[in-house]
Formats: sequence, C-alpha cells, structure tokens
Amino acid sequence: MTLLMRYGTRSIAAAIVLLVSFASSARADVLQDCERFATVQFRKNGSDITRVEVERPQSPIIDRYDAKVGSQYVSAEVMGFVRLTTPSGVRRQRYLCLHAGEDKGAVYFSLTLE
Repeated sequence: MTLLMRYGTRSIAAAIVLLVSFASSARADVLQDCERFATVQFRKNGSDITRVEVERPQSPIIDRYDAKVGSQYVSAEVMGFVRLTTPSGVRRQRYLCLHAGEDKGAVYFSLTLE
C-alpha cells in the first residue's frame, strides 16, 4: 500500500506544508538571533551602529556545522550581507555569524571584508 493510498493527498500535502513552514521558521529564528547578538555586541563596544538587519531572502547562507570552536559548540555558520544603520546612514556589508543551536542562540558575529 502506498503512502498516497494510505493517508490521502490532502494529508500528505498538509504534512509537507508543515515541514516547510517549520524549516522557514527555524531559519528566521537563526537570522533574528544573529541580528540581536550583533546589535548587543556593537553597543557593548561603543559602536554607533544602531540597527543590524540581515538581508533576506537571497543573502543568507546557513551552513550546518556540528563541532566545537574552542570550548564553544557551534551548530551553524551564517554568512551573507547585513544592512548597518548608523546616524550617518545605512551601509551594506558582509558578515559571519556562528550559532550554537535553537536554545543557545548566536555566539559570534563579525563583519568581513567585501
């Protein structure tokens, strides 16, 4: 008996929609964690950057990574472009963010050269 015969087209379609929306939601959480972490780090270091916004949807590349960097566990590396807001305007720059997982959040953020 095939999956389609057993559960029907609607049930399978609903399951696919649920999986896609879950993956999209998890991706958004990772990006938001990186934005929040970066904003806090810039403020702590006395930067004039007031807002960090990851360019969506084309820019971010999220690579799964499952290892420790030093003593810190990292589950994903996120790369792409951010828009940085300062009193003098907005600029676009490349970044790297390391994320430790769903309950841990971002643990590292750095602006990189173009």
